[in-house]
Amino acid sequence: MMGNVGGADRCPTAEELADLLGDRLEEEHRDRLEFHLGICGKCQQRVVVAVGETSWPIFTPMPVGTAAEPNGFEPRQTFLGRLREAVRQHVGSTPRPGLRGSTRDDVEGEPILPSIRGIEILHELGRGGMGTVYQARQVGLNRTVAIKLLWLGHGGTAVDTAIRLGKGPKALARLTHPHIIQVYQVGMSDGWVFAVFEYVDGGDLKAALKNGVWSPIAAARLVRTLAETVQYMHDQGVVHCDLKPSNILLSSRGVPKIADFGLITLLDDESRQDAPGSALGTPGYMPPEQATGKRSEIGPASDIHALGAILYELLTGRPPFLGSSRAEILQQVVEMVPEPPSWLCSSVPVGLDEICLRCLQKRPEDRYTSARKLADALAHFLDLGDRGSSPEDLEVNEPDHEAECNGQARELAQKVAELECNLNDTELALFQARLKLAEYELKRKNLKAAESILTECVPRPGRPDYRNARWSELWNRCRTRSRS
Repeated sequence: MMGNVGGADRCPTAEELADLLGDRLEEEHRDRLEFHLGICGKCQQRVVVAVGETSWPIFTPMPVGTAAEPNGFEPRQTFLGRLREAVRQHVGSTPRPGLRGSTRDDVEGEPILPSIRGIEILHELGRGGMGTVYQARQVGLNRTVAIKLLWLGHGGTAVDTAIRLGKGPKALARLTHPHIIQVYQVGMSDGWVFAVFEYVDGGDLKAALKNGVWSPIAAARLVRTLAETVQYMHDQGVVHCDLKPSNILLSSRGVPKIADFGLITLLDDESRQDAPGSALGTPGYMPPEQATGKRSEIGPASDIHALGAILYELLTGRPPFLGSSRAEILQQVVEMVPEPPSWLCSSVPVGLDEICLRCLQKRPEDRYTSARKLADALAHFLDLGDRGSSPEDLEVNEPDHEAECNGQARELAQKVAELECNLNDTELALFQARLKLAEYELKRKNLKAAESILTECVPRPGRPDYRNARWSELWNRCRTRSRS
């Protein structure tokens, strides 16, 4: 997202300031920018204007042209801390009933979330460096959704940043797959950038890992499904760049869905060939080319490395690279060869060891040449396991009977999830066929038939809702023409 920050005397670009406020900078770059902001009143003014609030008490205006500061602002070492506190109060806080829609604080310390047409925000689900996620209700369709909000403020800088951050959801909107989270709406309102997504009710893989390591069979099945999904993304020209357990959502039936496309790389984006950027992403799962900011080298092989890291954690209960600081983990990613999973968990088969470590190779060309090849390797392992080994041979050696039963239960749950996935594939294909048929009937001016077909797209209770912007457009055309 940004190039290396130069000397502390250089004023940062608007993109660098946005990355600083979003906490998306490597530690060394952040320190340089913070030092510069502490001595440059002009940049303090730029930041305050960028977030759209000049009323916050985070700087002291001085007469323009005074000896203390020709830019009109008094430099302060406390500036950045106060700015972050002010931004923190605006991002990810619970709205006060009856006041949603304002961009100012009617009561000090109680920020107001934006009013988004057709969306009723309910409660917070989680937060991170790229925004806060809330559970919400899409009023028109009466369905539960998730909405991600990030405060940017007003002005040209905010708009430019919103466009940049919107690339992920907009790219996601063109992906239709049962294992990719659906995006329903993207926009900006009252200084907030937002994206409305499908709501998944089973938590994420990170939370599921708290119950213990997965059996080799269950882990291989899950990562094979993820690899097949990632291959679909790559075929559409999208590289995720931030695959990790917390970005793998699970339905209540265990169906995985890839989420959070905030750091995507588009393979047709010429800006990837620009100067090196900072190490954006999660250290324990990113590949060396991402850890060193080599944007031009980021590609499909980067996601394959992340899938290997996820498989490693499923098998061992920990990511392949651990450290006491971000810098230490990044150094390990670049320099250290991880221990084979079987060294940490003796019941991991050698075949799965080899698959995992090949994904984690330092050079992209030494990994699997595609996510499809990784999926094929895992399918081959599963085929050999089913024919050549007993379930006991492939289960994790738990120290007691209860833990062994838990491992078997997870494997059975994964089998149920696979059947659910097949059903999802069929339902999605049926939905897409119905959309085409409804469009055909509309062209024939057969409104009743088109409306009937679109009504059939309404999901049964407990089933996924595939209705998207295209469905809404066709439905509105039916209703509009029937009234005219």
